[in-house]
Amino acid sequence: MEKKDLVTKLLLDVKSFECGPDSNLRINNLLLLFQEAAYLSAENLGFGYSSLKSKNMTWVLSGLKIVLKKYPKWTDKITLSTWPSGYNRLHGFRDYAVESMDGDRLINATSEWLAIDVESRRPININDFEIELPDYGVRALDEKLSRLNPKRFGEGQKIYEVKVPYSAIDENGHVNNAEYLKWSLDGLRSSKIEINEISSLQISFISEVFENQNCEIFYLREDSGSGYLWGINSDTKEFVFAMHLVNN
Repeated sequence: MEKKDLVTKLLLDVKSFECGPDSNLRINNLLLLFQEAAYLSAENLGFGYSSLKSKNMTWVLSGLKIVLKKYPKWTDKITLSTWPSGYNRLHGFRDYAVESMDGDRLINATSEWLAIDVESRRPININDFEIELPDYGVRALDEKLSRLNPKRFGEGQKIYEVKVPYSAIDENGHVNNAEYLKWSLDGLRSSKIEINEISSLQISFISEVFENQNCEIFYLREDSGSGYLWGINSDTKEFVFAMHLVNN
């Protein structure tokens, strides 16, 4: 697999239903765009949903960090590029870049993905794959993606609770990762917690949540005005995700 073949680039029009009242692209919708780009890229390169499904495997997002220099707005034309950027024993790495039509870099992101067995829901050692994965790739963010641990955050306030509806479930049978961000932002607003424009977002996904289970979301503000959020599955008492938001 040649290095020049690794980048998948999509030309997109930012649509009205993807944006908020300020006409900015909503971050949870950005996550959905990332997911679709990752699917197309992996399919094109031979290790996507179709290839893994035949082996009773699937990819799930383990962690993601996004740095937003400028938000795309409604009617903007943008390019979304994604490419695999290596792997270790358990994680495949994937990076993203969003640019304006003038070539200005608007957003950089990096992510980690687990391949899991569909039945056991347990991770699979990537070194045992019968599928070729590239072991190189340019990094959009010059940093290693750390793992967030909500046990270290401290005591927060509950800002949201939801019984998982069918509409939140994706093709893997669990809550789509973008839903946790949407619920978190809705919880901040309903709790009258003011946050400035988000400049950086990091999420670690810890356990799955399924339809009709209950998810509680908590928030802890930092002195800087940034903050931590995390989710707990009320039925299993397990942590679901951990998030760090940095404001401008």
